[in-house]
Amino acid sequence: MDVMIFIIVALVAGAIGVGLGYSIKRQATNDQRRLAEEGAAETRANADAEKKAILLEAKEEAIRTLAAAEDEARQLRVEVQSQERRLRQKEENLDRKTDELENRQRKLQQRDEETEARLREVERLRLEQVSAIERVAALTRALLRDRRRAARRVRATGAAVSVPTTRAGPGAPSAPARAGRARRSRRSPRRARRPRRAA
Repeated sequence: MDVMIFIIVALVAGAIGVGLGYSIKRQATNDQRRLAEEGAAETRANADAEKKAILLEAKEEAIRTLAAAEDEARQLRVEVQSQERRLRQKEENLDRKTDELENRQRKLQQRDEETEARLREVERLRLEQVSAIERVAALTRALLRDRRRAARRVRATGAAVSVPTTRAGPGAPSAPARAGRARRSRRSPRRARRPRRAA
């Protein structure tokens, strides 16, 4: 009887032990699963946080890179604009110098033309003066020739004939004509002027 009770108690205790062990094992399994899930969740959370941090850092780096690129592009545009402005100034200076050079060339050409015109005018005046001097010389020679002829006639006739000392104008009688008139005046006495009759 006691053995039977002992067996029953042992069986019950074994059953209780088995059930308790199963329960404890199940609880341990559940705890491990829960811990694993919690670890996985924490890992996922850490991974998400790290991912967000990496994305945020990448985004900030992209923003910094974009800002640096924009600054570099802005500086490049400023430099290009400055170079274009200097190039335009150089072109304007070159155009202005070209215009000044063309104006100088035109002025030099105009001066050359004026100088040539003056030289031609001076040459023309010189030729006119030479021609006038030659005419005066010819008239002087003619006047000297007339004086010599008049002097010879005066010596030949023995009469005093006034020899002109200046050049005779147009229409004035020559020296031989004046000498002839003087001879005629000596040969024929001047007639007395008749008085006018009263009306």
